[in-house]
Amino acid sequence: MAIDWTHLYPLFARQLGRLVGLLGQHGLKMRGTEGYRSPERQGELYAKGRSAPGNIVTNAKPGHSPHEFGCACDFVFLTEGGKATYEGDWATFGRLAQEANLVWGGKFKSMPDRPHVEYKDWRAVRAAGWKPERG
Repeated sequence: MAIDWTHLYPLFARQLGRLVGLLGQHGLKMRGTEGYRSPERQGELYAKGRSAPGNIVTNAKPGHSPHEFGCACDFVFLTEGGKATYEGDWATFGRLAQEANLVWGGKFKSMPDRPHVEYKDWRAVRAAGWKPERG
């Protein structure tokens, strides 16, 4: 799944664009996999390891994830053949995310999430009632 940039909060999209540029400058071959996430999708992920089979993958209940407000994105590294992998230089990714003024999920205390970046003020975006256009 690729990022649909039209569903991202505009200020976050700018910061994410800066991150993508920094990744290229530092030779990190990565791609965003999931930006905007519907409340239904968030509910499916939250159910994993709780009311649905699988391991717990998120602590964010529906309505409480920056993805639902177009304010988060997950990334993967790409192999030389272009396949997605979670093996890579996450420390540099995290440093570059912070340089782009984003919150890096690798620093989360309760459930570190190295592929995740988010807009610092996403809760204000949620409080203001901003929602991505759903096409």
